[in-house]
Amino acid sequence: MSQAQQVQQIQIHSKQNHNDVNSNQTTNKTYHQENNNVVRIDIQSYQNAENDGLLNQTNPIQTIVINQEEQQINKEINSINIKDQLLSGSDEEEKQKEMLMFQKPGTIDKGYVLYSDKLMEHLIADQEIQKDLINQFKFERETIWCFENEKNQSITQLEQLKVLCITWNMHGSMPQLCTNKLLRSDKIEHHVIVVSSQECLRSIPMSIFCESKQKWEAHLSNVLGNKYELVKSVSMNALHLGVFMVKDLVKYATAISIDQKATGVMNLFGNKGGVAISMDIGDKSYLFINSHFSSGQNNNERRNQDYQVISQSLNLPKYCQNPNESLFKRFHYIFWMGDFNYRIDAKNKEEVDELIKSNKYFDLLKRDQLMAQKKIGQVFSDFQEGLILFPPSYRVLDEQNKFTDGSDARIPGWTDRILFKQKIPDTIKLLNYESALDVFGSDHRPVFAQFLVKAKFTETFQPVIVRGSAACNIF
Repeated sequence: MSQAQQVQQIQIHSKQNHNDVNSNQTTNKTYHQENNNVVRIDIQSYQNAENDGLLNQTNPIQTIVINQEEQQINKEINSINIKDQLLSGSDEEEKQKEMLMFQKPGTIDKGYVLYSDKLMEHLIADQEIQKDLINQFKFERETIWCFENEKNQSITQLEQLKVLCITWNMHGSMPQLCTNKLLRSDKIEHHVIVVSSQECLRSIPMSIFCESKQKWEAHLSNVLGNKYELVKSVSMNALHLGVFMVKDLVKYATAISIDQKATGVMNLFGNKGGVAISMDIGDKSYLFINSHFSSGQNNNERRNQDYQVISQSLNLPKYCQNPNESLFKRFHYIFWMGDFNYRIDAKNKEEVDELIKSNKYFDLLKRDQLMAQKKIGQVFSDFQEGLILFPPSYRVLDEQNKFTDGSDARIPGWTDRILFKQKIPDTIKLLNYESALDVFGSDHRPVFAQFLVKAKFTETFQPVIVRGSAACNIF
């Protein structure tokens, strides 16, 4: 962060029963970026509130951090004691309100983005916080990236993997010039890059006759260069999923398996559905899923059904000792991405256009169908998603950051999403959840997420036999 910037932290804390607090642990996590107006998240959990002089509603404290202008550069602003702020209210309701804390530039360590349905609901309801966040939703800004110019450590020294997940509905195209902006391999070294695409290379009807994605895989490999290797891929109709790794990591990828499930007409046609890859990387098991759910503004029930069919039908890993066990309990880490096609509930496009024109993106998020269906337990009930602080990824012009209009107009929406699930809490850390605003060639903008994932590797590593997968030995 430059010396010209100040940091404003808006803290949001939720009530928790003091009887559930059993330790003196304190954790601090902060998402850090150099750009102006980049959202950063800080979580500060205070355990044993009574011993610390805190009241029972103070755990956890969730903080949104936003870069500010130079207006206070010459002021000597010291960090305000959070405990004093918490105890200063006259009653419990007052203590639950948002508080401001100012801190000198450069004093916050790098940390992690918060993923919280409750926090998203709070943001949607709080207009004061929204004023500071609204620029995140504009097309006229640079795409945010983490890990730039950071060199990877030796694999055996790693405790965390840098994982990049991408989802992109390519609209039947083969974009040549902008893929490097999406993979960023010249500036960022991820350990694992997962590229999921829908309507890849060809339209869905054309993909029935020619399903091959070799050209796309060759293109991705060429852009990534000799540093990376395609470990596994799977295709179904216009769906494609590929997992790339830095070459030093490849030998640690074992017990690799693939599967697919069509959810088109009668659940037989692959125009909609999901493809998946499972594997062990070191001592952890992973599941990557790419899906294209049913389209249509008011087709939530069918989309929910697609989710259920895929989650109940994927047979991964093929050698699992407990085939009757829920898919979601078999893996340490699950990353599910795709064009889920959930839209914004609205009477017409004009209504949405007016809200966008007025920068009322949070009013649109109130109407996001996926959030609504997730909240009532219809889909992704055990999954987490990062805060959505980027413009709707659909439907935009192919070569311009502008929503479609005229006869080709559709209601914009956050159709393209990445959700994840972790078996053990705090083993996946989401650093960035963004839309690649500078990647053109489709009526969707790609959406990507960058993670740090807990991992372990040793010099004496020996590949496990197929039936020894970590996915079969979680419990």
